[in-house]
Amino acid sequence: MSKYFYQLLAFLISTQCFAYYDEPDAIIEALEARVVKLENQLKYIMESSDSDRINDLEQRMINLQATMERRSKASGKVTLQSVDVDQALVNIRKMIKNQEIKRAQQALERYLKEHKTGANRYEALYYLGDVYLLQGELLKAEPMFNEVANTSSNRLIPDALLRLVTIYWQTGRQEKASQTYHRLLNKYPTSSVAQLAKVQYQNWIDPS
Repeated sequence: MSKYFYQLLAFLISTQCFAYYDEPDAIIEALEARVVKLENQLKYIMESSDSDRINDLEQRMINLQATMERRSKASGKVTLQSVDVDQALVNIRKMIKNQEIKRAQQALERYLKEHKTGANRYEALYYLGDVYLLQGELLKAEPMFNEVANTSSNRLIPDALLRLVTIYWQTGRQEKASQTYHRLLNKYPTSSVAQLAKVQYQNWIDPS
């Protein structure tokens, strides 16, 4: 098994430590941080783990989110939208992982019609953009990533910016690709996405 899988498993087991917090706000903040970290780690190992492991991790993430929501209601504190987990989107991720691209596209288009607002809408837009990219439909993907990149605050903004750099570069809009590349590096200089952008595009966009 991947070492990242064992790290995540140990991380999830460590959630038992919440019982030692005295303040409800401290519990919720810890839960929020753990959900975000788990989402990021799950995304990182998507390509290196088999479907059963991914499904198990996604279910654990849903359970953790449910725990956070119960704690939040008990304390009267509002949870962060950025860590919301939606079962419909989890199922769509499985479709994408299993290469059921057309089915995922239909599910995402239906989901977006039904969800005009909310943080999860941006995740759905991002996935739909990826689905279009997988089918070579770069110009259809572009507005999906643009909407995500131009929201005020969302964890997927850096990823959407990198997708836009790729689309602009591949469609011959080098100046726009350069502007978006520097926007990503300037706003999120320490992010893993910015480092990946440097690896992929620095030699073309910003050679030294």
